[in-house]
Amino acid sequence: KQKTAYEIMPSLVGSEMCIRDRYESKICDDLAREKSEVEESLRGEILLNEEQRNQIEILKEALEAKMEDLGLKEMLAKLAGSEQGVDELFTKLILMKKEIEEERKQFNAEKENILEIENLIADLKEQIEEQKSQLKVSNDECCRLTEEKQEAAKVLDQLTKEVFAPYKCSMKRCAKITMQC
Repeated sequence: KQKTAYEIMPSLVGSEMCIRDRYESKICDDLAREKSEVEESLRGEILLNEEQRNQIEILKEALEAKMEDLGLKEMLAKLAGSEQGVDELFTKLILMKKEIEEERKQFNAEKENILEIENLIADLKEQIEEQKSQLKVSNDECCRLTEEKQEAAKVLDQLTKEVFAPYKCSMKRCAKITMQC
């Protein structure tokens, strides 16, 4: 319990005691409020630090899992056991990253080449289909013309027989004479 101004200095009289009591009471209230604010701020910082610690743990576990998937965990363990320093390890990782980026660029370039080749193949297939279609039309036309030719030959044969039938004998004679000549 706090002492009153009168208890501290019994020689004070009425108004002096009230003024001093109010002043000391205000200082005590201000200090109590500041203490409360500092304690609340510290609680907030502790909670924030705890949250950050949890997030760091989650990220660390995720990173370790990713390293395990990539096969880097064993390599890092071997390197950590060797006499190489962290700087050398970091340098190696940077070089590996550059190599991976170069391989990725080459892969993308090859992928583009493959896409171009696939497009060319598709164009060639279209052209082949068009040629097949034109060849079929030409083949059908050829068959039609052959049939017409055979039909015309039959008609010519028939007409020849009809026209020269009465002259069959003379035809044979003409043929014999022509052969003798």
